[in-house]
Amino acid sequence: MDIKNNDLIKIIKNHYGDEFEKFIEWARFPLRPIIRINTIKADVNDVYNRLTNKGFILSKINFINFAFRVEYYPYEIGKTLEHYLGYIYV
Repeated sequence: MDIKNNDLIKIIKNHYGDEFEKFIEWARFPLRPIIRINTIKADVNDVYNRLTNKGFILSKINFINFAFRVEYYPYEIGKTLEHYLGYIYV
């Protein structure tokens, strides 16, 4: 990772100490998207079924109501009709 801000590097190194290199290695990989279903506009099961029928693989996040981690996506979930209609937040 090419970090250009030396002050930021110092802060991160100070915080993580010996774990700094592990943190940098972890930070190189993008996080999987998470969605939350807008229950004012749509039914949770309906949106879940619509997305899985399109090839998305979702896993429930137990500590966030109506939220799912997108384990696999055939295309960007932010470009789905469900997102445009306001059924999900990315």
